[in-house]
Amino acid sequence: MSILISNKQFNHGLKDEFATKKDLELLEERILRYVDNKFNQLDKKIDRTFYLLVFFIILWVSREAFFYLI
Repeated sequence: MSILISNKQFNHGLKDEFATKKDLELLEERILRYVDNKFNQLDKKIDRTFYLLVFFIILWVSREAFFYLI
């Protein structure tokens, strides 16, 4: 269930507040952590795909070698 908030309600009381340097540093840290997490997830998927590809190549080569020997 989402709650819709109009701009007027959201900005009420925030007109005179500005982001401090610490706020920007925290935001930058959160963004970098998010991007790093996404790259790690992608890296795991690429590793899994690579290992599966190597496994099937080894399986195919051993099958071909087996039929060649028969």
